[in-house]
Amino acid sequence: MFGQSFSALLNEYRIKEARKILSASPNFKYTIESVARMVGYKSKTAFNNAFKKYVGVTPSFYLNYIKNEAIAISKSEYFRILIISPLSA
Repeated sequence: MFGQSFSALLNEYRIKEARKILSASPNFKYTIESVARMVGYKSKTAFNNAFKKYVGVTPSFYLNYIKNEAIAISKSEYFRILIISPLSA
């Protein structure tokens, strides 16, 4: 029907959910292992392998990238606010 086995379809869905969880800044407090368990993986190794297969990078690389992007956006937003409405002297 979909050209994939059930387990491949399930793994793809789990990894999409993991990406959503890892990408939300309030969830930065979760470890990769806890996210793996949230989406149904019992093994961190199995999660890492599936994540790399579907995303192309490891979960830790992905999480660090997302965190750095969030920091960069926060800093640029902070500087944009300072430039648009500088503090009164």
